[in-house]
Amino acid sequence: MRQVLLWLSLEHPWSAGTLNGVEFVGAAYLWLFVGLVGMIFAYVRRHDWPIRDWTGAIIFWVVGGVVVHLAFPVSRLTAVPVYGYGFMLFLAFVVGGSLAMGRARSVQIDPNLIWDAGLWVFVGGIFGARLFYCVQYPEIVFGGKSGLKLLLAFFDLPSGGIVLYGGVIGGGIAFFLFCHRKNISPLQLADVLAPSVFVGLMFGRIGCLLNGCCFGDRCELPWAIEFAKGSVPYNVLLSRGFLTGDEANTFSLHPTQVYSAVNALFLAILLTMYYPRRSRDGAVLALGWIIYPVTRFMIEFLRGDEMGKFGTSFTIAQWIGVGLFVSGLIFWGVISRERRLADGLVSSTTATGSG
Repeated sequence: MRQVLLWLSLEHPWSAGTLNGVEFVGAAYLWLFVGLVGMIFAYVRRHDWPIRDWTGAIIFWVVGGVVVHLAFPVSRLTAVPVYGYGFMLFLAFVVGGSLAMGRARSVQIDPNLIWDAGLWVFVGGIFGARLFYCVQYPEIVFGGKSGLKLLLAFFDLPSGGIVLYGGVIGGGIAFFLFCHRKNISPLQLADVLAPSVFVGLMFGRIGCLLNGCCFGDRCELPWAIEFAKGSVPYNVLLSRGFLTGDEANTFSLHPTQVYSAVNALFLAILLTMYYPRRSRDGAVLALGWIIYPVTRFMIEFLRGDEMGKFGTSFTIAQWIGVGLFVSGLIFWGVISRERRLADGLVSSTTATGSG
């Protein structure tokens, strides 16, 4: 667990060291790194980003750096934390979007639209995931807060608290709004994005491990992990009476975040391999729609962060997973039937013409 990966020092932009027990690097190094990556990206894709546009990019980063330093003067803020979960979400967006661009070209979709669609889905997904968590655990998010703190509690993502299925709902709504606005086939674009969604989920689950959320149940296996006092798992187990508060760490727990990350990677590879073999638009989406609830249902038995709902041992995620699995099968049947109807119409027309 490491909620803060490192600090970006504004007070010492050209130095590095340790701050509050966590490494820090000068903010100037970040701007150099981002600028270098941007120029490499421009060079590799020079047909999309001509050299004449480099000047604008350089001006953007210089002005951006000045704005950051003006917005956070040294007298008020000397360092900015880089949160592990947030950084993993950034990687999810960049890596997932980059991989989707190649699939977009294969179906004559403008690759640049992938970033627009990704941004809509990303923002809608984060909003939906946070809203779902706030509705499910209002006492954790809003308990003991009032006034402005109560209002800002919804946006306190660094403290943790998002639900994947809420992100699926929010991201799905944003996705369909985007397709309607751009007049793009939702099923075709969904197939392009589906493998990248699971790539993003893989990075997101690594973020969960760094943040300490979505932790597992008691485990005696060699790869079990423990979380330090003050962490999310420690506080939850303490509130439930499983710890006394004198322990330095939790007892050994299943690394369910790692299980989920490996599961997401497996699904990303599976859908990527299936994409060129799909028989109809929506087939890649349907495959992920059916398989993920099953794997998630099984992993939930090893998690310890949620209790059973509706008088059963099944968590809310498992109940939602059952609904997703059934709806996924129905969706698969619908797109398969439409394909058969289309084939039937073609055969009928051919037969009529030949007569």
